[in-house]
Amino acid sequence: MKHLKHLNLYIQRDASWLTLSNLLSVLRIVLAPCFAYSLYHASIVPAFLIFIVAGVSDLFDGLLARLRKEQTNFGRVIDPIADKIFMITAFTSIAYYGIAHIMVPHWFIWFVVIREITMMLGSALFFRINKQFTISPSIWGKATTASQMIFIVFLFLSYFSHYYQPPFYDHILYFLTLLSFCSFLHYAYQAQHYLCNRT
Repeated sequence: MKHLKHLNLYIQRDASWLTLSNLLSVLRIVLAPCFAYSLYHASIVPAFLIFIVAGVSDLFDGLLARLRKEQTNFGRVIDPIADKIFMITAFTSIAYYGIAHIMVPHWFIWFVVIREITMMLGSALFFRINKQFTISPSIWGKATTASQMIFIVFLFLSYFSHYYQPPFYDHILYFLTLLSFCSFLHYAYQAQHYLCNRT
């Protein structure tokens, strides 16, 4: 509970956290259960539209924060959390409910979930050590998130076009797994570098 109190104080340092970019991040969290609900009821078109809105919000929240000079402590915390919540929900929903007959293998879902949870716990641990600690988004991390979103869009387009080639998508999954692992190693390197410089 103590580290949650520190997190709350860190966020409260902002004069105003209620900004357009932060609202877009919160929107992604709200859309996550809506996406899962749509796939559960096989409402493919609404699910696709929800995913597009979430993707656009992810694309513009950081950009708006910089252009409008609205970068806040709350935004630095909520943006990566919103990304992870939505992507975990999206892949898990596709794995268990599918996009009609199109499914994602469970091994990939477990890999994504374990990676994201490990990174969230790691960030919380380092934040507890140093309240000013942040891991800057890397090109690997951005490429991983973008590739995952593009892959899900392709799954929807495959459904709409009635064209689905499992071997082709299996190779994409292997590529996404490798890319995700590389980004995880890069973040781990940043954390290790921070610890070495701290001692």
